[in-house]
Order: sequence, then C-alpha cells, then structure tokens
Amino acid sequence: MLPESTRFPKMSRYVPIKKLCDSIGFCEATIRRLIRKHGMPHHRNSPKGKILVDLEAFERYMQSTVVEVHGDPVVTEILRELATFAKAV
Repeated sequence: MLPESTRFPKMSRYVPIKKLCDSIGFCEATIRRLIRKHGMPHHRNSPKGKILVDLEAFERYMQSTVVEVHGDPVVTEILRELATFAKAV
C-alpha cells in the first residue's frame, strides 16, 4: 500500500477519471488506456455511463504493476542505456 501521505485524503471511494487525474497528475488518456488495454478496474452504471474508479482498487492495481529491477544487472544496464539515449535525443 502507498504511504498515508500519498493516499487520497477526504475523497469519495468512487471518483470520475477527471478527478482521479487531477489528484495524481496523470493524463486522462493514460487512465483510459490502462482501463482499455491493461484491464485496470473500473465501474460504469450503464454501457455508455461515466467511468468511475474505486480508489482502493486503483491503488492495489498500481502497486501490482511495480517492477523491481534492482537484482537484475542486465535490465539495470539496459535501463541506464535507455536513459542516456533519451537525454541525448
């Protein structure tokens, strides 16, 4: 779970995508892509209804997507090279 300071203070459990994006600094397109292509949990009241995100489910989803690369020197080196390349471009 995220530290208490980074959690969502005083927000309803279910929030629209825009409110979620405003609170975490993500673009709406990113959240919609996570829902559409990566199966991020969400709720709709009807097939064309507003998409609502359960904040607790969102937090669990984001924690489940964290990748640890500290123990893999090959992956660490690849990421270091990519970062160097991105700075050069």
